[in-house]
Amino acid sequence: MTADPTDLTPSTEPSPAEFWEGRYRDRPQLRFARTVALVVVLGCSGLAACAEDTGSDLPAAAAPTTAAAPTTAAAPATSPAAVAALLDLLGRRLELGVEVARTKWNTKAPIEDLARESVALDAIAKAAADAGVDPVAARRLLQAQIDGGKVLQRALHEQWATQNQPPFATTQDLATQLRPQLDEVTTQLVARLHDLGGLPALRSEDLATAEAAIVAHLAGTPRAADAARIALAPLHTG
Repeated sequence: MTADPTDLTPSTEPSPAEFWEGRYRDRPQLRFARTVALVVVLGCSGLAACAEDTGSDLPAAAAPTTAAAPTTAAAPATSPAAVAALLDLLGRRLELGVEVARTKWNTKAPIEDLARESVALDAIAKAAADAGVDPVAARRLLQAQIDGGKVLQRALHEQWATQNQPPFATTQDLATQLRPQLDEVTTQLVARLHDLGGLPALRSEDLATAEAAIVAHLAGTPRAADAARIALAPLHTG
């Protein structure tokens, strides 16, 4: 996964376009994240507007008489890089869902594993609470990722059944390779939610841009748009 883009201080943080151009110029597999960054530029034209969109409780509102308070907390809560990093993780988890589908095709394992889902959802809720993040929001976000991943996996299995797809020559092991990657994404999701002070609230047009970027990255995957829409649903403000 990429390094935490919110480590930059306000005095050195580049513009969103400069940030993504420098970070992903030579990494085509993550090029879609540069497009996703435009969502933040479109939705947050200024610190005050972005704070209103995300619904974060900035110190400026809680303690207006303290001059230093807005400078202390506003940067992580309104950083375009932090929102773009969250969207990057949502796309990455869907990408891993394609690999899970390949492995389960070979092993004939069921797509839905409710016991595993319950463990993952309980884990993110606990991690969120420990990090000072709303565990209900974190759980809702992960549930959306799981649901979107299942849409992808079912669509792929239906396609492969129609094509009489033989077992794939190479796949990743679900327990020792894929699940650790999924767990790492979950850990980073909690970190990004902490940076943002909770779930960012994006407008419909901004979510459409993010959805298009994810679909482009999953080029050729059936029902990619449906999966992306489900994964992004918790960020929708209406």
